[in-house]
Amino acid sequence: MVRSILRSKYFAPIVVVLIFWLGLVIIKTHNQRADVDSRVSDLEGKASDIERANRYIEKLLTYIKTPEFLDREARIRLKSKSKNLQKMKERL
Repeated sequence: MVRSILRSKYFAPIVVVLIFWLGLVIIKTHNQRADVDSRVSDLEGKASDIERANRYIEKLLTYIKTPEFLDREARIRLKSKSKNLQKMKERL
């Protein structure tokens, strides 16, 4: 029975079609894998950018909570107020 299937006139075309189909499936799978790898790489880059931004924000928040920042901010605001007061006094 196996010999009769192998000698059938339909066997060779069916095998060729199956091999062609299998090749297409393999190529499609390879392209999809490459696309997924590319997207994963892109997302990993974005994740590292977000982590870098988060570290910067954490450092900034830590600095804002320090007395040095409060002193500097107070000096800046007082200077601007004193300049505005001087301008107002000059106008009067």
